[in-house]
Amino acid sequence: MSLPPSNPSPTNTTNADLARRHAQYARIRYNASLGLLLACPLVLALPPRKLNVYSFGLGLVWLYSLDEVLSQNRHRVPYFRPPQPADPVPVEAAGMGVLQQLKREEDERRGSSDAEGVREDKGKKECS
Repeated sequence: MSLPPSNPSPTNTTNADLARRHAQYARIRYNASLGLLLACPLVLALPPRKLNVYSFGLGLVWLYSLDEVLSQNRHRVPYFRPPQPADPVPVEAAGMGVLQQLKREEDERRGSSDAEGVREDKGKKECS
């Protein structure tokens, strides 16, 4: 009888994996909001039609879903959520924008350090 390993090996998550997961989460959240935008009014229309706590709860869920869908299209429902940065990332570009930004920053760091090294080499050659 063998025992399972006590400590599972840690997994290495790369920036691409994190960006992919973030984009997938944003798509799932957007699709769930679209579904709730349709389902909440349908549930409210079913008999018995009463105005009670559950009706107000469905109304709040519907408003939150509406805000989620509109925020993906750069619109906001006023007074429902605290303000976000002026340039939110759309659903389809949520993961890729982060990855491209990280690559650009890395290239800039490498480019600036490489360019400084080339300038120093030129200065040494001209002095000799």
